[in-house]
Amino acid sequence: MTNLWHWLTVNWAPLGIGASLIACIGGAYKLVVWFFPSFSALKAGQQEKREFKTDSRVHEALGNRSLWGGARAMNGAGFPQVFCEEIAEYLALDAAIVNQSLSRLVEQESAFDYAS
Repeated sequence: MTNLWHWLTVNWAPLGIGASLIACIGGAYKLVVWFFPSFSALKAGQQEKREFKTDSRVHEALGNRSLWGGARAMNGAGFPQVFCEEIAEYLALDAAIVNQSLSRLVEQESAFDYAS
């Protein structure tokens, strides 16, 4: 082992081991910076994924008519009217989160209405 260590220390520069090591570390750093430009961008991406997941769960719950049985008022499209608290209780979420999700879904629907 001592002979190997001695050989490495003597031939460090001629073999380019130091330059290779520095290039590998620099390349790994650049790769991480390329994928995650900043911590705030990483957090924003995670928040967007969470919002999308919540929105899809709320949309799915609204579309499942069998969940909201009983005597209920109907809207113009024939869907039963459901309260935000009922959706929150079914999905085990906070009512404020469901309310924000419903607001985002309404904004998306209005954007689709104007596009057509």
